[in-house]
Amino acid sequence: MHLDPTFALTLRAAFVLLFVGALIHKLHKFAEFKGTLASYFRGFGLSGMALERPAAAMAIALEAVVVAACLSPRSGTPAAVSASGVLLLYALAMAVNLHRGNVLLDCGCSWGSERQPVRYALVLRNAVLAALALTLALPVSDRPLAALDVASTGAAILTAGLLYSAANRLLMTATPSRRMTL
Repeated sequence: MHLDPTFALTLRAAFVLLFVGALIHKLHKFAEFKGTLASYFRGFGLSGMALERPAAAMAIALEAVVVAACLSPRSGTPAAVSASGVLLLYALAMAVNLHRGNVLLDCGCSWGSERQPVRYALVLRNAVLAALALTLALPVSDRPLAALDVASTGAAILTAGLLYSAANRLLMTATPSRRMTL
């Protein structure tokens, strides 16, 4: 199975934009990001004070690696593994914290001034994105790109960005359902 080059380019560009946005947010709000990481470490039973600066630097470095891999047209498997790995790492951190009852934790993924509480829907979102990222490891067909392909790619990237933003906004504002008791 080979990916169509238009789909592969769209997917790579979408992940580049996702991780560049995350990088900009982390660098712009570095102090807040370190505080969010410290909260995550408490969910693992660790004191975050000594770990937050190196962990923040590592998260930024990992996301930069994802961007570099996705920008390189010949790095299908490294792009797939790095993007998927980072997304699954974040999903695992959220799941562990939820499991341990650290439910008031901000996910750190809203890119704005609003806080987004961690919930299992975000864990699922990251798992779906990680699975999608794995398709970057598939070989891309040798079909040359035409002008229509370039226009389609631009429209698809815009659409994907709008859908991601809308879905993220819904996840941010939705209240978790309560269990019905009999």
